Amino acid sequence: MAAGFWKRLLSAAMGEGRPNGREELSQEEARPLQEQGYVRRHYYFSGRVQEVGFRYTAFALSSRLGLTGWVLNLPDGRVEMEVQGKAEMVDLLLVRLGSAGRISIEQTQEEDCPLCREERFEVIG
Repeated sequence: MAAGFWKRLLSAAMGEGRPNGREELSQEEARPLQEQGYVRRHYYFSGRVQEVGFRYTAFALSSRLGLTGWVLNLPDGRVEMEVQGKAEMVDLLLVRLGSAGRISIEQTQEEDCPLCREERFEVIG
């Protein structure tokens, strides 16, 4: 079990392990979700975002808010995250992350992404 943890940690540090293989929804599949207010956003966070529980806080909050996606520590000290769900829930996630514990987000880069087929939020690495 411990060997698997270190393998995932090393994989994340090497920039591997991102779920790039997520299946994007077709336009026909995505349209009804978009009409209901669903979005998918890709983020990079910098500041005091590593070794402060950011990934597990993102996991817990996303699960409670009904969001899917993933979060990953980057070797340069930033955190990368992709999240999908209703736009107001994604916005609420960001507000709650910004006021959680020892987390201090100094800069956020955001980009919209195509909706994907997935069932849960994951912590990677």
